[in-house]
Amino acid sequence: MSEPYLPSNGTEGAAFIDQWCSQCARDNEMNGTVALDYGGPEDHCDILSNSYLGPVRQWIRDKSGPRCTAFVTVDKPIPAPRCERTGDMFEAHE
Repeated sequence: MSEPYLPSNGTEGAAFIDQWCSQCARDNEMNGTVALDYGGPEDHCDILSNSYLGPVRQWIRDKSGPRCTAFVTVDKPIPAPRCERTGDMFEAHE
């Protein structure tokens, strides 16, 4: 079972961001791919940006602890977005 995760203070938030966001392909400034203040809108993670305004659905706490369900390691491509309400029409082939 999982529940939404919201850091309880700045130190906890900074530790979460260091563990997840600085290792994620979704934010090129946080992961060091692009120098700070030189990235464009495509280099920023909307999830991280929105987390400063309040809880985001991608940040959860489960039996493993807090985590981001949208995390993608820096060396992997970001998957294309898809509708969560539409089922798969075809099986994935790998």
